Amino acid sequence: MKLKLNVNNPKIKIIKKGINNQQNIKKISFLFLLKKILYLIVIIFFVIISKMIYKNNIIKIFIKDNYDIFLNKNWKNISNENILNKVKISIIIPVYNTENFIEESLFSVLSQSIREIEIICVNDGSTDKSKEIIKKIASIQNRIILINQVNKGVSSARNAALKFAIGEYILFLDPDDMFRSNALNDLLNIAKKKKVEVIYFDAFVFFMPGMNYDIGKVNYYRRNKSYGLMSGKDLFSNIIMNENFSDSACLMMIKRTWLNNNKIKFIEGIIYEDCIFSLQVMMKSNYTNHLNEQFYIYRIRANLIMNNKIKFINLDSRIIDTKNF
Repeated sequence: MKLKLNVNNPKIKIIKKGINNQQNIKKISFLFLLKKILYLIVIIFFVIISKMIYKNNIIKIFIKDNYDIFLNKNWKNISNENILNKVKISIIIPVYNTENFIEESLFSVLSQSIREIEIICVNDGSTDKSKEIIKKIASIQNRIILINQVNKGVSSARNAALKFAIGEYILFLDPDDMFRSNALNDLLNIAKKKKVEVIYFDAFVFFMPGMNYDIGKVNYYRRNKSYGLMSGKDLFSNIIMNENFSDSACLMMIKRTWLNNNKIKFIEGIIYEDCIFSLQVMMKSNYTNHLNEQFYIYRIRANLIMNNKIKFINLDSRIIDTKNF
């Protein structure tokens, strides 16, 4: 005799519903467990990658505007302190095809007595070995930051570096020039003692073989006396009256917070970019100090913009400088 099951029986429906709920609970538990496992795998993946990066002493960060920054850190040479966390001076070096000079330039900075510095090199689309030389030195010197960008000019390179500088003070260095021994320590001590926004100083000028000695170029980078403490406007008036004006951005050390607060940057797309920048700094600074100490070593070589003959872009850039001033 066969028994016929009534599927419409309320008791049967309750049993079926209970079975379905158990299946759903198992399914949800499985998905939850799977999610946790995947999350754990992702964490392990990032931990492994992080260890690999630090093992090679290279941190590679990609950010917008097509810059890629290589922070090369030799952790073994840092004992119980991280020098980069208390940077006193940021040195900004725009680099374009200076493979014959950049090593000497970097050495003049790294050999300074003060260690609390960062050196921000902006490779502005060099086609020679400049980038490789910097990366090689950076691999053993944690104080060097290398920024690579397509060729946009000196102004763009300096502005790019200013975005990442963390030092209390800013100094600009051209990749074929140098600092005098102990210059950074002397400048920092003066800045702290005088409590100024900008320190102006002079340069020693030398000529590469094949370049004729030019007293005009020598005098352009050195004043005949120290002007001392005064406002930027007063300093400008004094040096103009004495025909001692030099618009080089490399002959000043600027307090970074003051520079940022006044929103002073380099105008991009022109040459003689130092002119308007230097004038803006002078006109807006209330506390400056000038010493006719030759802290900077300026190299005169062939193919420099300042040595070129007058062209349309030269005149156009001077007009732009005048309009912005």
